Amino acid sequence: MKNALAFLFCFAIICLFTQPVFSQPPGGPPRRSPEDIKKGIAELSTQLDKATADTAKARLTLAIANLTAYQDQNAGLEKAKEAVHIAEKAGDARTLLNCYMGMGGILQRLSRFDEALENFKKALPYIEKAKAPEQAGMCYSNIAQIYMRQGVYEKALEYYQKSLAEFEKQTPQPDFQAMTLQQIGNLHMRMEKPAEAIRYFERAIAIWEKTQNWARLEGTYNNMGNAYAKLGDDAAAAAAYEKSSKAGERLKKKD
Repeated sequence: MKNALAFLFCFAIICLFTQPVFSQPPGGPPRRSPEDIKKGIAELSTQLDKATADTAKARLTLAIANLTAYQDQNAGLEKAKEAVHIAEKAGDARTLLNCYMGMGGILQRLSRFDEALENFKKALPYIEKAKAPEQAGMCYSNIAQIYMRQGVYEKALEYYQKSLAEFEKQTPQPDFQAMTLQQIGNLHMRMEKPAEAIRYFERAIAIWEKTQNWARLEGTYNNMGNAYAKLGDDAAAAAAYEKSSKAGERLKKKD
């Protein structure tokens, strides 16, 4: 169960930080075969049949929804609705938090952004009640992403900053922190503030240099090159593009 929920949130974060407007390394959930999905759903369904507590039923139904959404997001959404209904009946804060975020994630991937935003905002009051600060940054990030897609940039920036503040508290999560920094940089590019974007790209790069995340470095250096180009600093742009290329070469060697 823990692994299923972890995948759900990681999938949301991966989607969150894959932006077509700026150069980024491709992202996506880990591929799973239809056989694995069928087996996983069967195992979870067996557990669900044996469950007696509504909290357990809600969590298992959400995990089934998550796996179902691999192949059919609309079918996954229907299962997520069931999970939310059971969670609301149970009234458990952590279960409600997980279910609202899970449903919000599926709605977001279906491009039903207003409904997704509604569910993510429903999750917010339960973060403190559930004593789950580790999920606050993820929830804020998803809200920010929706506002960014809708062109509501000031709101997007507000929630990205909230997300960053949460991830900065979580020392074991440097990658989430760096991805948020990069996304804030991307947002500043959309706001036509390339100088501000560079500041955030540099902070993200500093983290990924330490972790040797060549894929992220390749994309972020390229984004930084784009920002310098907008400022008319061709020399700095060329240097950033060269670093992007070198990171790409390191990535190929690693593969």
